[in-house]
Parts: sequence; structure tokens; C-alpha cells
Amino acid sequence: DIHLDAETNWTPIGYFEKEENDSILFPFTGVFDGNEHKIFGLYQEFEDENSCFGLFGYIHNAEIRNTIIVNCNITCKSQHENSKVGGLIGVARKSIIENCHIEEGTITIDANDNTGGIVGFSVQNRIASCSNKAEIQNLNASGIIGGIVGFSQDNEITDCKNFGKLSNGNYIGGIVGLSYGDNVSFCLNYGSLQGISIYSHVIGGIIGFSALYHAQD
Repeated sequence: DIHLDAETNWTPIGYFEKEENDSILFPFTGVFDGNEHKIFGLYQEFEDENSCFGLFGYIHNAEIRNTIIVNCNITCKSQHENSKVGGLIGVARKSIIENCHIEEGTITIDANDNTGGIVGFSVQNRIASCSNKAEIQNLNASGIIGGIVGFSQDNEITDCKNFGKLSNGNYIGGIVGLSYGDNVSFCLNYGSLQGISIYSHVIGGIIGFSALYHAQD
């Protein structure tokens, strides 16, 4: 097991930077197998330093397996538009995420963010046998919140479970907050979902909002 300093900001593994209209990418591209050991005390509190948060900030063509995070404490007040926040991974592309779990903790955001218990922003990944028990809330009552994935496009998501309370996003889903072209199967939500208003918030037990196509990837 790994015991992190619960009072020191964890620097995400892999990241990207925005410079005007360009992105400079530094993804994690390897294989991380936690062998079902536990990582305790993941702590992050950021305002403007980064735009993706989690144990991993940004992964691409990677494999993350058998990883358990206990007592994560993530607070994001980033002013970057659409920051990506995940208990495990901020941004994931074309990767495999299997048997990963957030055992307990809180993820608190105060901006227009994409937030998920496992992955904040996910494109073309396989996510299987993962679960979240962290509570996720947006103090700004905006953005996208999903128990497993916040924003999701062209993913295969199977055998995943959410137990955490989710509150105050524009789009809230027990498994996926906002979904485009995903294949979601054999997933369960046990967590409570709470919005400010049924007229301004889209809420679903499994998926908050689902469509076949999204113009951007």
C-alpha cells in the first residue's frame, strides 16, 4: 500500500498545457497495475495551476488496472474553462481502465468542470469493473458530474457501480454525466443524485444526457 501526505498537493501523473489555441501534451502512456493495493490520502487543492486533476492528470494509449484509492480529497477552483477532474484520472483517451475503485472521499469543484468519480473527461476508452464511493459536488451548480465518468465520448463502459452522492451539476448521471456514442452495459447506481432545479439540470440514474454524436472530440 501507499500512504500519501494528506496535506500536500499531489502533482498529477501526465498533464497538458494550453498556450493560446494550442495544447502541449505530456500524457502518461504506460501501464500502471496497482495489484489491488491501496493508495491512501490523495490530496489536491488547485485554482489556476492546471486544467486536469486526479491521481493521473492525462493518459493516452495507457492501461490503468487494479488500483484502489482510499480517502481522496480533491478541491478544484480552477478558472480554466472546462477543467477535467477525476478521482483517478482527469483526462483519458484510447486507454484501458479496469478494476479501479475510489473507496471513499470527496471531490469538490467550483467551476464549469467535467467531473467523474473515476474519469473526468473520457474519449475512446474501455472502462470496466470500476466503482466510486466518493461524494462529488459542484459549489457553482454548473458543469458535468458522473459517478464513473463526467464527459464521455465513444467509450465502452461495463460492469461499473456508483455509490457516491452527486450534486449540483448541469448534467448529472449515476454512471455518466454527458454521453455521446457510448456503449454502457451492466452498470448500477446506488448513490443519490441532487440538482438545484429540474428545469435547469438534466439528471439520470445511469446517464444524465445521451446523444449519438458530438461535434468535437
